[in-house]
Amino acid sequence: MTTNPIPTTTMISSAPMGESTQPRASSTRLRQVDPLRVLRVYARLLIVCAVVGCALGFGVWFGLKQTQPGYTSQAKLSVSPPVTKPFSMAMQDIDANRLDANIFINNEIQRLMSENVMHDALDQEMVRNTGWFKQFYMGPDAKGKPIYDIAAAQEELQTKVLEATPIRGTTIFSIAATTNSAEDAQRVLEAVTEAYLRSVQASTNNKDEALRRVMIQERDRLEEESRNLSASIVRFAREKDLVGVQERNDVVTVRFEALSRQKVALEVAQLGASENYRSLLAKREANHFEPTPDEMMQIENHPEVSAFTSRINVLREQRDASARQYGPEYPAVKTLDHRIAASEAERDRVMQRKLQDLQGYKMEQAASTVESIRSQMVSIEKELEQASNQMASLAEVTQDYKQLQDQSALASDRIARINEQLDDMRVVRNRPDSAVVRMMASPTPGQLSFPQFVSTVGIVSLMFLGVAAGLVFFKEMLDQRIKSPADLMMMSHIDVLGVLPDTSEDPAGQRVVEGIVQKQPSGLMAESYRQIRTGLLRRMDRDGHKTLALTGPQAGTGVSCALQNLATSLAFNGRNVLIVDANFRRPSQHKLAQIANDRGLVDVLRSDATLDQVIHKLDGLSVSVLPTGNVNAAAPELIETETFRHIVEELRARYDIVLFDAPPALITSDAQMLARTVDAFALVSRAETDTRGMIQRMMRQLDGQRASLLGVILNGVRGTHGGYFRRSYQDFYSYHQETQKAKA
Repeated sequence: MTTNPIPTTTMISSAPMGESTQPRASSTRLRQVDPLRVLRVYARLLIVCAVVGCALGFGVWFGLKQTQPGYTSQAKLSVSPPVTKPFSMAMQDIDANRLDANIFINNEIQRLMSENVMHDALDQEMVRNTGWFKQFYMGPDAKGKPIYDIAAAQEELQTKVLEATPIRGTTIFSIAATTNSAEDAQRVLEAVTEAYLRSVQASTNNKDEALRRVMIQERDRLEEESRNLSASIVRFAREKDLVGVQERNDVVTVRFEALSRQKVALEVAQLGASENYRSLLAKREANHFEPTPDEMMQIENHPEVSAFTSRINVLREQRDASARQYGPEYPAVKTLDHRIAASEAERDRVMQRKLQDLQGYKMEQAASTVESIRSQMVSIEKELEQASNQMASLAEVTQDYKQLQDQSALASDRIARINEQLDDMRVVRNRPDSAVVRMMASPTPGQLSFPQFVSTVGIVSLMFLGVAAGLVFFKEMLDQRIKSPADLMMMSHIDVLGVLPDTSEDPAGQRVVEGIVQKQPSGLMAESYRQIRTGLLRRMDRDGHKTLALTGPQAGTGVSCALQNLATSLAFNGRNVLIVDANFRRPSQHKLAQIANDRGLVDVLRSDATLDQVIHKLDGLSVSVLPTGNVNAAAPELIETETFRHIVEELRARYDIVLFDAPPALITSDAQMLARTVDAFALVSRAETDTRGMIQRMMRQLDGQRASLLGVILNGVRGTHGGYFRRSYQDFYSYHQETQKAKA
């Protein structure tokens, strides 16, 4: 068993020409290319382009260096936010200040690029003596003094010469000046940094002095205000007699508190009296009065009640004496009982009247008490209102006096704070680290910054190589030639049956393809045909096909050799195969089989011979050949005759598989006529020669015929160096040699 030297191709179900199948990919004008394959094919050209690009880059670098050099001088400045506290730590030691450093640095860079700094730098003699500044010379004035275009010099200085960049993570920013001269770059940068530092110092001094003047003016105003407030306090105390005010306020306060206590007591008494009156009123309305024991005793001791009580007691004594003497039923005893009952009823009436009189008296007393308390409350409230007004008046005087004192204290406090801030400003100004900007690194001598050798050569070479690679890829995308199975897979309704490598790809060195399957049955080509045979048999056996025609788009695609080798491979598979040479225009199967072509298919079609007379059986193989015969007067229309159809049916019955060698489909009509009779068709395409357009035109011509298109056999495929096919071929032979050694 041998390894597969070509990639396995997934097959699509067989369908007659014209029937719709699911397309794999649509055909496009631009060809999809494999970048790795293109790079392998054009590796030498791209290497040459890279070398040429490096040489061109060196030339560009040298030319720019001679004509447009750029020399850069650099300096570094340290930026610190202004020191506001006289004894605070330096900025480098305070992380909180570092958070605002970027904003402060960007502001200082804007100051550096300002017009004032640029003008100051351009006015310096060291700048005016540079070759860079002299290029802005406009001519002499009326007195013979040179005139320069200061505006243009300033614009170029700001936009082209100078560049300021913050250094990330630090409080430092770098300044670079680039000119065509190393000396000019250093001089210009020195002038700019000096002008910038002078601007920073002047701005700081001006702001400090302006702030100091404002603070002194505010202090003088506050001192005058403090003196006026002191005089107002003395005058107010004298006019309002603050000592007497305080004494009167104490007396009024004591009286107010006493009245408040009395009011509270009266409110409590009023609440009790009102509740008592409401209770008595409710009892009277309900005709229910419960006197206290004292009240009952008082009523019982009343003369009218006590008289009735004494009389009742005498009558009871008389009744008890008569009852003991005469008995309880004695008339005199009963008379006494009636008199006692009448006296008790009269006594009860008198007592009830006395109770009602007592209840009325108590209600009058309760109402009088409520009214008396209400009158006292009104009087106390008036006195409280008077005391409250007196207290408010005295408190207003006290509040006015206190307000004057607070204003005076506030003015004194603000004066003290201003004096403290003035002292802090003096200390801050004398601190050695109070400078906002300090020079960290002086301008360096100008160094060549443009052109950079590595970047210039690299960019030019990469651009040249990129253009070359782009042209190569564009050429490959425009190339419509079929070079690999992937090119066929791009077209719809196409299935790749297999790949036949070019003979130059065979590591065995075999260059003749005629009969190679029989000559080298274990070789690479035989294995390739074996792969094609497997796919064809699976398709044909499944659909019941027994006749198969092979054709190509044009001459030279290798249809005849492919058909001969395929027949041999089918015979090795145990199939009885017949090769029918149906190419009346250029017959070749008799040459490949090394048999005579004096009689053949043409003679059978004209009834000049029988099939048995013209079919040649090859020695050692189950392969037979039916040559064309004499084709000098043969017309392609013979294939369309009913006789040809009968011959095909007879051959289908005799043989397992009948293979027809058809002429090119694009330059003849024979293939179309043959497609009306045979069961299936397979196309043979020559790599590097046939185009996708040819395959598509051939498919359109064969579309709608009886035969089913089984797929395409790609012939003469060349593997790129290091490519997949070449590695597969080498792996195949390595595996084969190891197998042979193992058998030995």
